[in-house]
Amino acid sequence: MAAVQPPVRAIACPCLILRKASWPIGFDWVWLDKVYGSKRRIPKLDNRSIECDRPVADLIAEGIRDRSPFVRKIVADAMIVVRSQMDDEAPLVARLVDDPNPAVRSRADFMLRHPPPQKAL
Repeated sequence: MAAVQPPVRAIACPCLILRKASWPIGFDWVWLDKVYGSKRRIPKLDNRSIECDRPVADLIAEGIRDRSPFVRKIVADAMIVVRSQMDDEAPLVARLVDDPNPAVRSRADFMLRHPPPQKAL
């Protein structure tokens, strides 16, 4: 990712890793209690799929090497979602375990405590 600003890289990384981009298009109302007229406004999102030639493992490895802890945390969150599709996640998780940021280390701890579901043969 060649963006200068970490927030831009933090938005781009999960979009490329998950192969999906989403954005807000408005709001919907959800009833909490119709008798009392209580309702809550929730964001309404739209999305589309993204085609990318690079393997997911390469994108995750590049995101983990990012200098911003915010980007590394977002990449670790995306890795939790797609790690059942990866062949070998151990080196990437090992790098996250040694991260100086506690939020990133907590995601690595989660991945160590909760192994991915086994692939069907």
